[in-house]
Amino acid sequence: MHFEDAFETPDGVGPVARARVTDGGDLAFLRAHSPANERPAPEPGFYELDEQVFYSTARGQVYRVRTAAIAAMLEPVADLPEQAEFVDEDDYDRQLCILAEAADALEAESIEPGFYTRGEYLYYVSEDCTHLLYLVEGEAEHRVMPLAELPPGAAPIACAAWLPREAFAAAARIDEQVDLSPQAQR
Repeated sequence: MHFEDAFETPDGVGPVARARVTDGGDLAFLRAHSPANERPAPEPGFYELDEQVFYSTARGQVYRVRTAAIAAMLEPVADLPEQAEFVDEDDYDRQLCILAEAADALEAESIEPGFYTRGEYLYYVSEDCTHLLYLVEGEAEHRVMPLAELPPGAAPIACAAWLPREAFAAAARIDEQVDLSPQAQR
């Protein structure tokens, strides 16, 4: 059973809210950005916990950059400890800022052209840009939306054989546009 109802304001000016009642059959169409039990990626920057300093890159990779025993290191860690507190970058010396730049450079180099996924979303990284590929109900081919960067947590698809042909067709269109660009003609 589906119905919508608008609630009028007491003065009769217009609707305050809309309520929708459903039998649950369309809940499968709801999309979330990340599962409720998945911790969001930390904000980029430095974090402290006890005598340790961590650095989180823009894509959410966390590195331990200082401990009580080691003044400078670049050690990848699985997750930022929950108790770690964000600290202003201006509070750190040049050595840690150089390590942060190195972590960012490592992250940029690790993004190879190809297909990536995060949750239900599909991304294609070409030589020039990152794109979100998505289907609109009733359309046969993927739409393409350029993005500034690959979202945090997006993982490469090791075996793209399960992807529909339409995804490969969209990637081919992207690559073709890159080949026709004035920058590629030089």
